[in-house]
Amino acid sequence: MKHFTLAGFLILLIPLLTASCGQTGEDGSALTPNVRAPIVMVGSWGGDQIELNVAEGGATVEFSCAHGTVEGSIVPDEAGRFAVDGLYFQEHGGPVSDKDETLPVKAHYEGQVAGVTMNLTVFNLETQEKIGAYSLTFGAAAKITKCL
Repeated sequence: MKHFTLAGFLILLIPLLTASCGQTGEDGSALTPNVRAPIVMVGSWGGDQIELNVAEGGATVEFSCAHGTVEGSIVPDEAGRFAVDGLYFQEHGGPVSDKDETLPVKAHYEGQVAGVTMNLTVFNLETQEKIGAYSLTFGAAAKITKCL
């Protein structure tokens, strides 16, 4: 019975992993492995009057006088740009009663990520009106003053 050492295993594995390096297609273009695009870093992104909590399948957003949701993963393109749809719930100051019902509007969240910085703009899909533009930093505390 033969036993393989870790070094022997790696010697067999490395050529397999690097076999596609430097290969080109018939037209001379580089072959790209079928790799899933990375999603925006999962966790909390904070900024002035906004907090974005990103999960693998979506996100929640807390604004000064509103909150929202993002449907689906936030997947940036090669330049860090992304666009996703979701919901936006306007809130109001003052007392809140049981009869208060916050109705959502369909929202469009678009932006760009560069390292730990994100620029995000939110639009009302029904009116095409810009709700707001924000700058966020991954891991930073949000600076939110809730409406009174």
